[in-house]
Amino acid sequence: MKKFEIDNELKALSCKKLGLAGMFVFLGEEKLNELVDLAGEVLTFDEGEKVLSAGALPDSFFVIVKGEISVVLDDRNDGMEIVRLTRGQLVGEMAMIQNEPHSYSCFARGQLAVVAFSAKIFHEQILAVPGVYIPLIPSISQRILSSQAYPVFIENRSRIPNVDSSLFKLFPEGFLEKHRILPIKRVASYLLLAHSEPLDREQLEAIDQILPEDFDVRPVYFDPEFFTGLLRKNLESAAGQPLMPSLPAQPVEEVAIRENLCFIDEVLHRLVNEGGSDLYLSAGQVPRWRIDGEIVEVPGTRKSGPEEVLEMLRPLARNEVLDAFVESCDEDFAYSTCEGFRFRVNLLRDHNGIGAVFRYIPGEISSLEALGLPEILTSFCTQPKGLVLVTGPTGSGKSTTMSAMIDWINRNRKCHILTIEDPIEFVHGSQKALVNQREVGVHTRSFAKALRAGLRENPDVVMVGEIRDNETMAMALETANTGHLVFATMHTATAASTIDRVVDNFPAESQNQIRMFLADNLLGVVCQTLCRRVTRGCVPAFEIMIVDPAMANLIRTGKSYMLPNSMQTAQAKGNRLLNDDLCQLVKNGVIAAEEAMNKTRDRAELERKLAQNSLLQPEKKLE
Repeated sequence: MKKFEIDNELKALSCKKLGLAGMFVFLGEEKLNELVDLAGEVLTFDEGEKVLSAGALPDSFFVIVKGEISVVLDDRNDGMEIVRLTRGQLVGEMAMIQNEPHSYSCFARGQLAVVAFSAKIFHEQILAVPGVYIPLIPSISQRILSSQAYPVFIENRSRIPNVDSSLFKLFPEGFLEKHRILPIKRVASYLLLAHSEPLDREQLEAIDQILPEDFDVRPVYFDPEFFTGLLRKNLESAAGQPLMPSLPAQPVEEVAIRENLCFIDEVLHRLVNEGGSDLYLSAGQVPRWRIDGEIVEVPGTRKSGPEEVLEMLRPLARNEVLDAFVESCDEDFAYSTCEGFRFRVNLLRDHNGIGAVFRYIPGEISSLEALGLPEILTSFCTQPKGLVLVTGPTGSGKSTTMSAMIDWINRNRKCHILTIEDPIEFVHGSQKALVNQREVGVHTRSFAKALRAGLRENPDVVMVGEIRDNETMAMALETANTGHLVFATMHTATAASTIDRVVDNFPAESQNQIRMFLADNLLGVVCQTLCRRVTRGCVPAFEIMIVDPAMANLIRTGKSYMLPNSMQTAQAKGNRLLNDDLCQLVKNGVIAAEEAMNKTRDRAELERKLAQNSLLQPEKKLE
């Protein structure tokens, strides 16, 4: 903290800000100047520096003239934030009015400047002004209510409060769990008591009978889903063992269903706000999410029991999905939160129990241009017939890319689009095109059956969410061969490996025929992988093969190993190799060389390309 005398410029600014503050609205310019002169100094604080301490007796209050103040529940810089105050707002005046210790700690956010008013100025100069109490009445009333029964609402749940577990001894065994309350800390004569719902009269009376007379309860409200995790975590930690067993099997009570929905929706809401892509729930593990390509634990959550994940998911999934899961141990379904966020959910079983993975599906479909995808992809969308395969590992953005291409067709072509998905991810409203979306397990029994039926529904464009078996692949080829434009996804890493995967999945006696179908109908292969940016976020790297007569001949004759060379020599047509794309991303400063090396399929070749472009020094070669 630093002190500065108030010069004329700062005096004018301070008077202006004082005039905006609650208790000063009735004071004229002359009185404001007088008060600033009496204050005589401005205090400045650096980022994170403490301004007020919880439990300290008030000797002054402040008016913010620059920067912001974070009011926190804990006496630490990274404590649970209650509110953020900015220019023109007062800090510490309520403690001075009620003549009691400060309820919360305050820390500077950014470079902070405040005008400090001593207790003497407050009592002799401010309170002596007629009418000064009038604008304070609402604040005082609210403060009184909060000190009795109405809780303080904590908006920022990214920071977990430090809980003083020694306070648990004040309550009988099982009392905290029964009433769903959690003592956090004692400050002076009052006890901060966390809960998820306003305390009723019976609860308040029970608490008053237990606590010593010198305790004044100050409730602090948290959302139910967050508070549940906070309560369980601290009670289990204090007991040294889980206090709450796994949720029971069917039937699940209504209260449990509501709590599970609240918990899942809250975590998914936080995932979207953090810019994440996936949520992972695993038995015996703390929930994790993927943000900017990295998987980290979800703050404020605890380990799940062996069957608890399944119980969390029961309210989300249809009964037929759960029934099928019992038989298959793997099922997919779509889920929308109450806020409208859509997710693709994979339900699975492993050696620990039940698990699930949530993949976020953005509500708005991004265009090819907005995603920064190669222009050559638009040319695929203009073709009247043929097969386009979009490939890559899980989480590489295949669905997003293919959805963007379908969206382009929907906006630019008068045609009939049929999508077959498991589950439906991006929802396409008909624009220039007529769009029908079918979900496997809901609207059709399988991809292959839907494709077979699709031939009788006269579509112009067919999108297959994923080719999982030979029958689906054969039907996709047949659909393309009969004059339709077909888009489909596969889990392959390169164009050449995509061709080999398709052919090798068929019996030897059928492989020549499959090569002929591919050579005649395959328009191109789009392979992509997501790379972490140097800054926040991810960017796709591509390998794109556009099938021309020369490449078609290589496919027909079983010489897929020669495709990379052919793509290299035909880059002017829009072909590109993954290593070339990775090298260009490094050259442009979008991704780091280390990230490129982690994503390549040929490290030696990429290392050579990076070194040739002076992007990888010999002494820094990656092992």
